[in-house]
Amino acid sequence: MRRQYPILELRNEESIVTTKIPLTSDFSDHLVICFFKDIIEELYKNKMVKIVRTYKSEFVEHPLYNLKFNGMNVSLLYSPSGASMAAGVLEEAIAGGVKYIVALGSCGVLDDIGKARVFIPQTAFRDEGTSYHYVDEEEELAFDKRNLRGIRECFSESNLDYTVVKTWSTDGLFRLPQTKVKNIIRSGCQIIDMECSALLAVSKYHNVKFGQFFYSDYNSRFLIDDSEELKERKLIKNELIWIAVEACLMM
Repeated sequence: MRRQYPILELRNEESIVTTKIPLTSDFSDHLVICFFKDIIEELYKNKMVKIVRTYKSEFVEHPLYNLKFNGMNVSLLYSPSGASMAAGVLEEAIAGGVKYIVALGSCGVLDDIGKARVFIPQTAFRDEGTSYHYVDEEEELAFDKRNLRGIRECFSESNLDYTVVKTWSTDGLFRLPQTKVKNIIRSGCQIIDMECSALLAVSKYHNVKFGQFFYSDYNSRFLIDDSEELKERKLIKNELIWIAVEACLMM
């Protein structure tokens, strides 16, 4: 019987469009997906990563980077914002043989959490469309506790504090009605993002290990325009990408 909404018609069948044939052997087993393009470009400028291959689409080129950490290779990719775009990046990486993934992204803060700026999601509230093409219509998706523990262990070796949270993943960036936001906060969400639940769903579908954490450059109450603080935040993002690399290798 046909469901009321097509997006809920999840079928356990092969897709007519697939990435199952490996696109390239240039990927390592471990991958960091980073949403901070400026940080990746700075790493490349400083010769801390090298370009292995460049993928081309209709509107942009996507370099695949490689870096070494403690003698081990880790792939590095930039992902554009948005659930479907990020899921496509992850799909192609998995087709390339990636088995362990950590994503480092940006988020907004829904509630007053003091000076917290680094967030590790343990669950993601699904308010985007992409995840429903991969897993059943549960309201939330949970991260594997072992992967969460590994990320937290990596932070224990740094001076950066973090907060474990529930994130609200939505693709309605400009459709955030006040009543809905209040209800989302009441449900326990503390931050908002656009990709987390989709990436988690893709990883569950393909049975690969996945973890994520966020750095917030802003929250819903203010925007930052102080140049010194912006400089400090750039240094923090640089540190976070290496934490992501270490956490990925621990999976």
